[in-house]
Amino acid sequence: MYLNCHTYYSFRYGTLSPKELVEEAYRLEVETLALTDINNTSAVFDFIGLCREKGIKAIVEIEFRSERKEELEYIGIAQNNDGFRELNELLSSRQEQGWDMFKKKKEDCENVFFIYPFKDGKQLYLPRENEFLGISLKDISKVLAMHLKGVFAKKMVVLHPVSIKNRKDFATHKLLRSIDLNKLLSMVLETAIGRPDEYFVPVDKLKDAFSLIPGIAQNTESLLEACEITLDIKGNKNRKTYIGNSYDDRRLLEKLAYEGLEYRYGKDDKAARERLCKELYLIGKLGFASYFLITWDIIGYATNRDIVHVGRGSGANSIVAYCMKITDVDPMGLDLCFERFINPERTSPPDFDFS
Repeated sequence: MYLNCHTYYSFRYGTLSPKELVEEAYRLEVETLALTDINNTSAVFDFIGLCREKGIKAIVEIEFRSERKEELEYIGIAQNNDGFRELNELLSSRQEQGWDMFKKKKEDCENVFFIYPFKDGKQLYLPRENEFLGISLKDISKVLAMHLKGVFAKKMVVLHPVSIKNRKDFATHKLLRSIDLNKLLSMVLETAIGRPDEYFVPVDKLKDAFSLIPGIAQNTESLLEACEITLDIKGNKNRKTYIGNSYDDRRLLEKLAYEGLEYRYGKDDKAARERLCKELYLIGKLGFASYFLITWDIIGYATNRDIVHVGRGSGANSIVAYCMKITDVDPMGLDLCFERFINPERTSPPDFDFS
C-alpha cells in the first residue's frame, strides 16, 4: 500500500534515513515497501539490503519532479531490473539534456509503471496499460464527488506519501523546503511542501480510509505484486578490466606510467623510477590496473571538456597517479607514503577523491 516513500536522499525534502524508513515499516508489519526518492536512486542498494534483512519485499521507484522539486510530475515504478535501468536512463537523460527538453521518453520504458497525481480530474486520460492515477488521502472526497467508474476506477491506486517519521518532523521538512528553494517559509508554494500526515499509517487504517473507493486497495496491491527487483547488492561491482584482459591492462598501465614519468621527472631520476616500479608491481599484484585506467579515462574526459577538477586524498600518495595526471601532487617532492593509499593487505579498491 506504500507506493511513495522518501528518505533524506530526496535532498532537502525527506527526513528519514533508509534504515529509519525500513524499521518504521517493519514495526507496522508492512510486507511490501517502495522507495521513491525524488530525482534520485542513491539509497537503492542500502534500501534493498535493509528490506531483505527484515523480510520486506523491496520495490524501486523514482519520483520525478521539476529541478527545484516544486511539484510532483509523475512516479516511475521499476517492474524488474530492466525497469530500474530504464528509470535511471530516463532520469539521466533529463539531467543531461535539460529538465524540459530530453531525448529519453516515458514511452521508451517498457518495464516501468507510471503513476500520475490526481489533479481535480484534469489528468484522467491514461491510454497506456502501464499508466495509473494516484489518489492521496486529500483527494478522496473529490474522487467520490466525481463518481469515477469503469476504466478510471481500474486505473486508480493509493498514493500515500511517506516523507517524515511523525508530525513533529513536519517542521524539519518545511525548513528543508525553504532552504532548498531559498525562500521564506511564507513564500514557498503549497505544492512544493508535503503534508503533515506524510508518515506511515497502519495498513488497516489506510485501507479503511480508502474503503469508499471500490477496488483501489486491490489495484494497489496488484501493482506491487507485479514488481520484482533481484539486484545483486553484494560483491565488487567495479569493471574487472579496461581493455578486455588483465595482462593488456597491466601493459597499458605501465606504458602510460613510464611516459608520464619522463614528463614529470625527466629521463634521469633514478629514485622516481624505482618508486614507479615498486608501485606498478603492487598495483598489478593486487589486480588494480583496471581501476587506475578507468580513473585515467574519466580524468581525460573531464580535461578534454575543460571541466575543472582537483585530485586529492590518499590517491595523491601515488607516483603512478601523478605520472598519469590523475593527480597533480608530487609524492616524491612531498615525501608521501604510497602504502597509505595501497598496501599488500588491501583487498578492496582504493579511493580517488576529486573536487
